[in-house]
Amino acid sequence: MLFSKISSSLHHSAYIHKLFLCSITKQLHPSFKYAICGIQNINHQFTPIRYEINVYLLLDYEYVEEHPDHWNRVFIWLLKARYHFCKEDENPLFNRERVTANSNTLFEKGTLINAVQHFVYQKILYNGPIHNTIHLCSIFHRDTPSYHTTAIIIEECSDSIRYPFLHWCINAKHCGVLHPARLPYIANIHIIYPKKEQTYHTFGLERNTHYSITIQNIDLFKWIVNALGKNVIEHFADCDYTESENVCVINDESKNRYPFEDIYEAMKSLKKTRILKNRNNAWLVSYGYSGRAREYAGGPPQLTNTIAGKSGNNLSLLQLALPILQKLSEEILIYFGNRIFVHEERNLVYAQTLGENFNLTIDGLNLFEGLDFAITSGVSNNLLSPHCDVMNDWRPGCNFCSVAKGIVTDNETNRDMQIVIIAYTRKDVGDYIYGAGNYLL
Repeated sequence: MLFSKISSSLHHSAYIHKLFLCSITKQLHPSFKYAICGIQNINHQFTPIRYEINVYLLLDYEYVEEHPDHWNRVFIWLLKARYHFCKEDENPLFNRERVTANSNTLFEKGTLINAVQHFVYQKILYNGPIHNTIHLCSIFHRDTPSYHTTAIIIEECSDSIRYPFLHWCINAKHCGVLHPARLPYIANIHIIYPKKEQTYHTFGLERNTHYSITIQNIDLFKWIVNALGKNVIEHFADCDYTESENVCVINDESKNRYPFEDIYEAMKSLKKTRILKNRNNAWLVSYGYSGRAREYAGGPPQLTNTIAGKSGNNLSLLQLALPILQKLSEEILIYFGNRIFVHEERNLVYAQTLGENFNLTIDGLNLFEGLDFAITSGVSNNLLSPHCDVMNDWRPGCNFCSVAKGIVTDNETNRDMQIVIIAYTRKDVGDYIYGAGNYLL
């Protein structure tokens, strides 16, 4: 769809009220099936009177036939803007003489933009900030989703967003979904469809806003994103493996096989002792190096101990975690080995020492300095809000993250629950080794 904005000067001795013209045409041009125009009075105090003529053109008629609901939203918006119907031969783009015969209209210039993009952008601008994808889709469709399975959305930024971008990261939760100020910097939109067991590896979650969306809303979301001129990369659940430059998704269950049932039981045990934190109806526990655990100001980050419970003796979850970190490390090196920088000293002092504060060791290579375990329902009542992982290391080569997810059935409630494991590097570790704000040595 194209939008043409044409400024004109109308010479007329009498005051002319606002005139709105709207034309739906069938045979104006082989490429165009619709044309909608509006003429608005800009200045009517003195003559000559200045008018602004807005013309919307729909380029692809097949799109309207295939997506009538989407086109109808644009059309209703135009009607609310007080556009009215007129005969097709009164369209000023194709029959200027007839329309301007009584007003001596002079067409001065024209600029082309995308009509649907203009519509979607205005909706997002005037309804923002948009807190989540349910809020986004409700702007364009009144139906509210029930409990549906969710997929992950990643707004991948272009390389123009470079450190320092802490303000950019922190503002992600306030800016929300597809914020107009952030749109120019979005290179791709990734959609990761869910599967019972799934692993994905990615880079840049410290600056790439990510959130979840119900499966029901994905088609509408894609239409909105495409209307905004952004590229969508879909990682389908029926593909064993999908890969782009910054995201790799593995759905082959023979390669995933993490002990999700055991993890769930271990987390339930911790939940009874009130160790898990509740965020957006998701129960979480973290482990790894943290600047908040330093022994003294300016000292090195230290390992946390919450994962072992209040007594410090509940090691079942940590014992499950260490082999998982090793497996995720091996896997991410297979797919992104050329992108990852392994600083030997950093790795030996930090990643390889996870578990040592409980006299546990990792047998093989580990690249990660922290991890989260989460229990969610995996449906819309656990919708992940837009955010960036501010505490992940931002340095190129160190800004990688791996996620493993699995569905288990609770034996007591017979409800399906989603277990999520998130492994990452730590900004606190990088800042301590290289200096805050400094790149790699």
